[in-house]
Amino acid sequence: MLIWVYYTIICAAGEFRLVCFPFRVGNCIIISEYATQKMGNERMEKRQTQLNIDKRLFHIGTAVLAVLLFAAIVAFWVFYPDNLMHSDMAAEVILAKLLNKEGALVTPNWYYSTELRVVYSQLVMMPLFWLTSDFGVVKLVSIIVLNVLCCVSYYFVAKEFDIKKGAMWLSLALLLAPLSTEYLDMMFLGNFYTAQTICTYLFLLFYFRVHTVGKVGERVTEGGERSGESDGKPMAADSKKQIVTLVLLCIGAFIVGLSGVRYLANMFLPLLAAVCWAYLFDRNDSFGVVKTDKGSEEGKNGRGMAWLGSGVRYAFPAIALTFFCGVGWMLNAKVLPKYYSFADMGEVGFVRADEILERLKGALTMILEFVGFRFTGVTPRFACVNALRIAFIACSVIVLFVLTVHRKELLNVKERILLYFFHFGFILNFLMEVFLTKDQEYRYYIPNYIVLVLLYGIFIRECVKKATWPKLFVVAVFALTAASTLYSELWQDTKYNDCEKRYGYMAFLTEQGYDYGYATFWNGPVTEYLANGEIHVVSVGGEAHETEPYRWLVPKAYLKPGFHEGKTFILLARTEEVALTEGVISIMQDSEKVYEDEYYVIYEGSGMYLYD
Repeated sequence: MLIWVYYTIICAAGEFRLVCFPFRVGNCIIISEYATQKMGNERMEKRQTQLNIDKRLFHIGTAVLAVLLFAAIVAFWVFYPDNLMHSDMAAEVILAKLLNKEGALVTPNWYYSTELRVVYSQLVMMPLFWLTSDFGVVKLVSIIVLNVLCCVSYYFVAKEFDIKKGAMWLSLALLLAPLSTEYLDMMFLGNFYTAQTICTYLFLLFYFRVHTVGKVGERVTEGGERSGESDGKPMAADSKKQIVTLVLLCIGAFIVGLSGVRYLANMFLPLLAAVCWAYLFDRNDSFGVVKTDKGSEEGKNGRGMAWLGSGVRYAFPAIALTFFCGVGWMLNAKVLPKYYSFADMGEVGFVRADEILERLKGALTMILEFVGFRFTGVTPRFACVNALRIAFIACSVIVLFVLTVHRKELLNVKERILLYFFHFGFILNFLMEVFLTKDQEYRYYIPNYIVLVLLYGIFIRECVKKATWPKLFVVAVFALTAASTLYSELWQDTKYNDCEKRYGYMAFLTEQGYDYGYATFWNGPVTEYLANGEIHVVSVGGEAHETEPYRWLVPKAYLKPGFHEGKTFILLARTEEVALTEGVISIMQDSEKVYEDEYYVIYEGSGMYLYD
């Protein structure tokens, strides 16, 4: 693997070295292009041929890396399906089974978590249960489908930003690279953020396509003019397409808003802020100018009224999308709780002044953990991984710095809006991590990272046009980081099966014919998943450690009188057993211990003890 990565880097250097090879004489930089012009035609042809070969090798190498990462993620689930399985992930499969039974996409017969599942992985898993009843097969196929959709959506939005070939493949590899175990879980195995990623890319794609006017095949400037048309006025048919696209985007924004505040905070508010920033501060910098591939500029009359038209065309859709998503969120907060059961975000306020420094430290620590930096158990090999992760963060800062400082020369209007979109999204997220009384989790940076990946692609694209060795270093770090995750995360995760300790009690429950019982949440849904839905498990442990149903990611039917008769079990970890013996868990006090091993105990009683 290291040899392959080295070869890819060499190919990248081979591609770039002929574009711009700087060397310093005094205070001047002499570009090798001048020397190249002095060469004979034959030698120039040979070098051009070598350049084309190096380009192809770089494109092939980065494509192989992206495909390898995708295949490795799928193979991980095929061969190690239980290693990272947990109750949150298992509950999504159980929900999909319930939705399939009801023939619905949302249900009032389920206790959701803090978010109503509207646009989520159940859209893929639910119909799969028409084809098979095997939980594992449904989960595997859903992983493949969702990850393919994620890659396809990225491909199209990358094309919208003119990210192609090697730049597209390498940036896609960075999207697919499991930088940390939780990123792997949240994005590609549990798929908790995959639907949001797909929606984000699609919203960005069609948001910028709303501004396309003119005939098919004509080049359209960001200033609102069409090549080949003197009046620059859009045709009626094209205006209708714009209106249809905008209406569909607004409907989509309303639908995702129904799930909660997630899309409003992570997508539409930062997008609106980005457009306003561009409108206010790019006004005197030819907001309507588009840089062509050859470096020329079109739409120089982007200032004045033409610029105003461009600004309005960007601002109005952003305002409309934010509004309709906000309407969906208000319905989620005020109306939908009457019909569906999901928790609110709780009492979120501002932290005390004396806690801010510690929260700031925690927010910065989350960034390090997000990219896979290890604070404990660091061996010499993982010390190298840590160093590479620090280099990756440093290169990310360099990318943002270069694109921000040189945005007027490097980026067109929509690329600048994308850059501002990232900045506002990250700042908003970071401030919430520091100043709000909510849990600090590094998965909350995923919505920012998926936008940053597009900026990586734009930066790599610019490297191809005019490369220097510092730029090549950044590209090399990106390639090494993506490839190293195959060892630092995926390979490490194959060595530990989180469900292995459950196989003993699962065999006991199956042999004894149990089909109903209790457990704390982190042992409940995962037990039902491993039993392929044949054993129904209710989570216990409500607020204030009282014995009551834990109404969190569980079917309501499990808690209704008459659902179950006969022997009932309660499954507890060894550390939880004392809660039963000391009466903290008050149900099944007449039960007797029927199973124990190194990790778990099972008590058995008769009848149903706990229900709504």
